[in-house]
Amino acid sequence: GMWSLCQSVRGPIYRPNTAREEQTITQLRTARSMRESERTATVRSAYSRYLTEDFAKRSSQGQEAENERALAREYLRVRAHKVFTEHVPERMARSHDPQIHIARDGPPSARKESVPDAKKQRRRSSQVA
Repeated sequence: GMWSLCQSVRGPIYRPNTAREEQTITQLRTARSMRESERTATVRSAYSRYLTEDFAKRSSQGQEAENERALAREYLRVRAHKVFTEHVPERMARSHDPQIHIARDGPPSARKESVPDAKKQRRRSSQVA
């Protein structure tokens, strides 16, 4: 009785992995690294394709390619903005760009309506207390 108690206090007793477990671990690792290198390769080939097509376009029809690049830049800007507003802490986002308020909270008019509610709420809770 006492001995098992001591053991449980000390925590689990670690054992080396069995050969089977090691094999499974290796397989999982290999699969993961293959997925990662595949992904990298896909991205690389897509990018090089983009570069070659981009070059071909530029040489044949300059203006059209310029427009397309401008669109791509705009898309990336919007995408980056979206990621930024979703992942950056509230305060930083707010200080960064007033447009973000509108992106996240709607136009100022929509925000103002929700403020009195909060005040009412506060008054109510202070009466309860």
